[in-house]
Amino acid sequence: MSGRRMSEAESAILSRVASSLGTTGEHLFALPDPIRRDVAALLEYYRDPPPVPITISCPLCRERHIDEGVWATRRHHTHSCQGCGHTWRPAVVDTVGVRFLPGFKNEEDKS
Repeated sequence: MSGRRMSEAESAILSRVASSLGTTGEHLFALPDPIRRDVAALLEYYRDPPPVPITISCPLCRERHIDEGVWATRRHHTHSCQGCGHTWRPAVVDTVGVRFLPGFKNEEDKS
């Protein structure tokens, strides 16, 4: 292990992991620096995950809802239809309405 000291944030994250595992976590604190940083980064990602990209249609008028501008990346779970004004929550997690799901570039529905 290098001489680098563990940051307070890394220590806090590893302490929470150890606590949730029901252990004191000495083995977690003994991890080499690069692995410990990767574990801390991974845990931080899952603690505050990015919004889930989904295709959304208004449940009332069926108009397609696509988040644009700041809403394309901002965390939110409440959406409002630009057609009829209805407001709803399509999921219990933060979502972002997208034209196409990641990895797909199909043509826009013509209906």
